[in-house]
Amino acid sequence: MATTTGRRPLEDYLNMPYPFVVEVLPKGGFFISFPDLDGCWSGADRIEDIPAMAEESRRLWIEGQYEQGLEIPLPSMKSA
Repeated sequence: MATTTGRRPLEDYLNMPYPFVVEVLPKGGFFISFPDLDGCWSGADRIEDIPAMAEESRRLWIEGQYEQGLEIPLPSMKSA
């Protein structure tokens, strides 16, 4: 895993619009993953819980990477 030097402040990464993908699970519920954030995923039982679960997962992943001095990729998609 690459470490970074001279990187952006944590809040910059937290404010970036990282896209996520939602898959409907065959036995119910939803799987949420972030293509740009390797290993960042979550689940939700109800469709209305997806935004909160996605945000919590994204925030915790970014904070963990930052605290460990590991690389945080920029989002691959730009918001309109």
